[in-house]
Amino acid sequence: MHDSPSPPVWIDDAITSVAIYYFTSVVVVLGVLFGHDLVKRPQYRPEKEEDLLTCFARHDGQWYVRIVRDGYDYDAKRRSSVAFFPAYPMLAHLVQRLIGGRPEIALLIVSHVSLLAAFALLLRYVRHRYGGIWEGAVPTAAVIF
Repeated sequence: MHDSPSPPVWIDDAITSVAIYYFTSVVVVLGVLFGHDLVKRPQYRPEKEEDLLTCFARHDGQWYVRIVRDGYDYDAKRRSSVAFFPAYPMLAHLVQRLIGGRPEIALLIVSHVSLLAAFALLLRYVRHRYGGIWEGAVPTAAVIF
């Protein structure tokens, strides 16, 4: 009987990373859908109704949308966008220029690709650092992270 060769370790890490990304992202997307569709706006916030995409860029996310769209600005008399680190909005601006569309889409793409890359790098690091010592290190690190 032939034992089929096992896939390379990096394929296993990639599949695990995508699975972790998927399940953690589903929780966030469901939370945003729930908040957008089922939670009533408070009476003291009579703002116009938001589309679903805008709900993914709340609070600091609106600052990043503004930075991607208009660039950084500084005014000593009010809050300014210079407090936000530039790598994230710069990457999002590049993505927006490549694909077009709204800044929220570019910011979401950069965020999700970065999250997936973080999971992949974490699993590779844990396998390299602890894989020979403890076989359960990779799944344990994935769950804890």
